[in-house]
Amino acid sequence: MKLAALAMSAGARAGIVAAPDRKIRPALCSDRDREKMMSSRFDDLSVADGDLVLAKDMPDALTAATLHFRDGARQVFTADGKTTYVEQGGSSHGEWSIMDDGEFSSFWPPSYRATYALRWIVEEGAVAGLSFIHEETGDRFDGRYE
Repeated sequence: MKLAALAMSAGARAGIVAAPDRKIRPALCSDRDREKMMSSRFDDLSVADGDLVLAKDMPDALTAATLHFRDGARQVFTADGKTTYVEQGGSSHGEWSIMDDGEFSSFWPPSYRATYALRWIVEEGAVAGLSFIHEETGDRFDGRYE
């Protein structure tokens, strides 16, 4: 029973919901299908690798898909301004917003707030993810769409 509870909680964290008597089956999506979805989502944009994400494009860029980072962490942004960051089995919940000047801001309770410049990651002509560049330190975090 403990293993089933762990499996359910892992599924719930991944956004998979199933009736207790049914097996959890995530939807399968090939890399090629995922590339098509990302490509078509941003077809109307003409951006190159490293271009600044404009404020008007930030909501779509952030909520397009889960971002996967090199260290194995994942982050999800939702349209209501919430975000969840998952690493090493633990998760933290925060909020995101777009400042008047077009900067991206994140808030992690109880008191951590940071601003970032967002830049597109473009690979082989298709939008592949986002770079978050911390405004104060210059630290860069690259997240690729899953």
